[in-house]
Amino acid sequence: MTAYLDVSSFYESACEHARRAVATSGGGNTYGLLDVASEDAWYSLMGSGVGALAIAATLDGATKGLRERGSTAADVLDYPDDVLRAGAVTEEDVNLARGWVADVLGQDLDTDASQRLVTAALAARGWQADSTRITSLVLAVVSVSAHAADYRR
Repeated sequence: MTAYLDVSSFYESACEHARRAVATSGGGNTYGLLDVASEDAWYSLMGSGVGALAIAATLDGATKGLRERGSTAADVLDYPDDVLRAGAVTEEDVNLARGWVADVLGQDLDTDASQRLVTAALAARGWQADSTRITSLVLAVVSVSAHAADYRR
């Protein structure tokens, strides 16, 4: 049985959890996928082909958290390349996440523009329904953002 997925509630939850994790990073607050949605709901979202929404919601929340902390695109671009290499998040995912976060902050992109940015990147790589990749990118967005907030210039 697949869990019912309210996309609007999912977006709000993912956005708020990412915002809180970044705005209070270093203060014991963490970001977990199961905090955003149940495992069934997460797989339902991935299976429905709207995984870009998960990334866009996370990006929206993370950049809100960065703005609350006074972080800039330059702080994001200072993210060290080797921070996530030990986990499942790939270097390519970190670089994409860093670029998205820096673009949203540096160009002051709104939610629609940032979602188009994510959707285009996933489509160009054929990753629209790649749940592993989408999950990795969600985690990369939060990690890059939290690091930028904690170690801003």
